[in-house]
Amino acid sequence: MNSQDNEIKIKQEKPKIFIFQDNGYVWDLESLKILREKHRILGSFLGTTPQYHSQNEFLVFPVLLMKEELFLCVSNDWVDLFEWEKNGLIKQFENFEEDEFQVKRLKTTSSSLIEIKTTNENKTYSKISKEKIGFFKSKEEKMRAIIFRDLWQRGYFISSGLKFGGDYLLYPNDPGKFHASHIVKVVSSENVLTPKYLISSGRLGTSVNKKVIFASVDFSDENNEKNCFPKYLSFNWAGKM
Repeated sequence: MNSQDNEIKIKQEKPKIFIFQDNGYVWDLESLKILREKHRILGSFLGTTPQYHSQNEFLVFPVLLMKEELFLCVSNDWVDLFEWEKNGLIKQFENFEEDEFQVKRLKTTSSSLIEIKTTNENKTYSKISKEKIGFFKSKEEKMRAIIFRDLWQRGYFISSGLKFGGDYLLYPNDPGKFHASHIVKVVSSENVLTPKYLISSGRLGTSVNKKVIFASVDFSDENNEKNCFPKYLSFNWAGKM
């Protein structure tokens, strides 16, 4: 039997992303499979299982996308956007009954074992246009979007770096098979990087065996986004004077 017979087949043309308060959520396995395998969009699991709800080691749907991930998906027209109708989101959670859960193996490159809900046939959502989403109103948000897009175009898998004191973690390939190689910290070009901050960041990178990158954007020509290029600074901490 071909190994592909055990995989969950992709039936839809575009992943579905549900918008709630300008945040993007993924609720189904097929959409997540496309985002991970085709577009290197990871997101973060938020849900817990009905059986083991008081834990955070094994999380399930929904998947929350970073603002930068959502912007990249929308700007490249990779996804279809939906919003819940009145009380639709509440009904979705109410349908998460214990007997409606199944365990399936997601045959991505990482072969992750995740728990998913069976398909809900009672649709309580409608399609929307990307104009209904509020994207990046501040300069800091625009800077993060530019940096994220540039790093993604360089071929990295990118996840949140909060647990390592940064903004992003960069992976050379699928996070299920590779450790992160870099911690990215987004800093404004107007900020001064003090020696104390550089030393503490260098020590952090050394302690977790990762290189630290400081990323910023030159907004000298803010009216023309094409001229706003990201700039990167990295160094190795030797720990000697």
